[in-house]
Amino acid sequence: MAVCRSPDEVADLLTEADETIHQKQELLEVLIKERDKVKRDLDKLYELYLDDQLPREGFGQRTAALQARFDQLENEIPQLQAETDFLKINLLSRDQILHEASDLYARWPDLDAAEKRQIVESITEQIVIGQEDITINLNYLPVSPENMAKKPQDVTATPSSTASTPAAS
Repeated sequence: MAVCRSPDEVADLLTEADETIHQKQELLEVLIKERDKVKRDLDKLYELYLDDQLPREGFGQRTAALQARFDQLENEIPQLQAETDFLKINLLSRDQILHEASDLYARWPDLDAAEKRQIVESITEQIVIGQEDITINLNYLPVSPENMAKKPQDVTATPSSTASTPAAS
């Protein structure tokens, strides 16, 4: 697991996540425009049929493919919108958490031992000390940009995050 150590690394991660959101929004706009065009084409075919300018056989053949694409777009658009909304919310949450973590880091030297212990206990689920490494299971860790691009159900599959570091000799 990679740990951010500098403000530049944090900024890079947030920029990457923002770019992913922007790409999904652009794709969403393209799909909406395509759906609208397909709908207009279906409406034109229907008008031709009603005006007896298109025979029944021709109408069925021409509308089948358009209707299939329209139905596909009707399913894809809400799914992509949900993914985009999820990424936006996750990005805002991540930004807030990172801001609070930076604030805590700045105040850490001024906290007494009891306050520090309380903070560590509240964010730590479990610490496992092995022969070669130490594994720290956290109660919550912001989602990485790689996972932010996944579907919401993929991102929330694990309740906690794990960080491992080599044990001191």
